[in-house]
Amino acid sequence: MPSAVVQERFMRDPAPRKLGGISSDLARLANLLKSGSGDEDLFQSLITELKCFTEWTACDLALDRQELMLDLQHALLRWNNTTPVSADAKQVQREAAEWADKVLEISGLLS
Repeated sequence: MPSAVVQERFMRDPAPRKLGGISSDLARLANLLKSGSGDEDLFQSLITELKCFTEWTACDLALDRQELMLDLQHALLRWNNTTPVSADAKQVQREAAEWADKVLEISGLLS
């Protein structure tokens, strides 16, 4: 779980920046799985961080975007049972990349 200092710093950011950070972490997760490095500690660390960040961000969003964060939370729970070298890793890699794009798009940072 991210430290209290990380949470405090994260919570000070506006919602678009929070979403940008979530998108960045999702892209890192996808790249980790694509690389095939098998770094289980980094994989679990990213999953844990993403769970916290999506929860902390949802309260700042409109209802439709809160639902999207809930869908992402469900995906993260599914992915938590995967390892970087499992047969499901390729599927998780594709889903994480898709989520990264989707979250970046709703962040408004590309506008």
